[in-house]
Amino acid sequence: MRLVAALLVIVAVWIADAGARADGSEGDPGSNVFVESRSGPNGSMVLVTGKDGSTVDLGASMPAWLRACTWRTVSAAEAAAAATAGTGESAPPADLSTDAMAEPWAIVFCGPGPEAIARQSGVALNGVLGAWALGDRPPQLVVDWIVARTVAELEIPVLPVASAPAGTASAPMITGLPTWFWVDEAVWQPVQVNAPEVFGVVVTVTAEPVGLRVSNQSAWRPCGAGGQPFRPGQPDHVSRCTLSYEHSSARAPQAAAARIRWRVSYACSAHCGRAALADVVVATTGAVVVGEVQVLSAGSATPG
Repeated sequence: MRLVAALLVIVAVWIADAGARADGSEGDPGSNVFVESRSGPNGSMVLVTGKDGSTVDLGASMPAWLRACTWRTVSAAEAAAAATAGTGESAPPADLSTDAMAEPWAIVFCGPGPEAIARQSGVALNGVLGAWALGDRPPQLVVDWIVARTVAELEIPVLPVASAPAGTASAPMITGLPTWFWVDEAVWQPVQVNAPEVFGVVVTVTAEPVGLRVSNQSAWRPCGAGGQPFRPGQPDHVSRCTLSYEHSSARAPQAAAARIRWRVSYACSAHCGRAALADVVVATTGAVVVGEVQVLSAGSATPG
């Protein structure tokens, strides 16, 4: 997953589950490459393990050569020959009928080549991620790959968080007084991504902002959704998304931080339904200017 670099310091957090349940596997860890599909709170994951034991997750960190896989229709004989190429397995049985060997099959071919193999030491992929009779349900491994490559293309923007006062030299925040924080409704919107159709399967991944939290370095304040915009001249206007600062920038550097939680899900046109993925938290932080208003209280003099 890529985050659009737009504001201050960015941190993306994926909530993973190390105990995800294995659903199926393909390949031979002794002779070629072992591919395992898993499901859990993160949704579909595909793990590729090479002969040296190193593993690549085909999810958010999917290598470019796995994003660039191609797919096409071939004969059953061609699919079988491609699937066994370089593995040491025997060719398709010679007693299969000519008609059967000529039946159309779907194939997803990744062909990493020397560059990808060098990048992932120990992986000797023969290039075929999956092959199946055209019209049948794709193998689960291929379905997981389609979901994973779409998730890898999702771009979650860094939303600008506004404040009143702005925390600049010309409009400093004031110690002891509440500062409002919010995200404009125009940008507090879901984002989506689709990937090209693979034999009738189209995946749509959606990320929706669901929660904002702000901090003055000493406490975090949950704001519900995107907070309430500040509108001057409305004395009855209230917000739950406010913070106050105890010290001015003259005493020590001051900062404001925000965390926006995005709810991520996917929906498939066929074969994989819809499901929630892990939430993504995008955090930003930056320096603010905090001023201090000096008040002199003059008490009444007592006659001596």
